[in-house]
This record gives sequence, C-alpha cells and structure tokens, in this order.
Amino acid sequence: MQPIGDYLKKLLYQYDCIVVPTLGAFLTRTVSASFSEATGQFFPPRRKVAFNEALMLDDGILLNYIMLHEGLTRQQALQGVHHFVTTLKQEARQMGSFLLEGLGLFSYNS
Repeated sequence: MQPIGDYLKKLLYQYDCIVVPTLGAFLTRTVSASFSEATGQFFPPRRKVAFNEALMLDDGILLNYIMLHEGLTRQQALQGVHHFVTTLKQEARQMGSFLLEGLGLFSYNS
C-alpha cells in the first residue's frame, strides 16, 4: 500500500478537510498573495495546513480514495489507516514528534 501521508497530500489539494479516523482532521485554508514592504518580496497565494484532533468522525474521503486506488475492501483500507495512526502515535510518544513529509511535524500537546 502507498503511504497514507502521500494520499493525504494528494487529497488536500482537492478538499478543505480530510479526516483520518482515530487521529483527527487536516484542514486547509487559502492564504492570499501578499507583499512584504520590509523585504520587497511578493508571495504567491498558497494553502496552509492545520490539524484538529477533535474531528475524528470518519467522513469516508480518505478510505474511499484508498479503496479506489489500491483495490482494497473498506476493512483492508481501514486496517492500513489504523496501522498508520498507531505508528505515528508510537513514534510521537517515543521520539517526542513525528514528521509527516509535506504536512508537518506532529507532537503531543501538553
């Protein structure tokens, strides 16, 4: 199975919110183009990613995408997601944080 993080990055270009069951939701928002008078630089429009651990109810987007692209059943896709979440949480506990390439660094809140 392709890494779940890769699926998340792809889906966040299409959707504003992607729920990872038992982990939380990745939310995106568009930031307008800007200009810094101090440096004289223009910054293009971009999307910023946030994470909300309270949004855990599965919306089906991630699982359906995995099922479609991997040819898996819903249960198999769910097992892959749960393995991803378990690994992420274990590494965050042991190492203090977990890097999800292209999305950010995860750590437990105090």
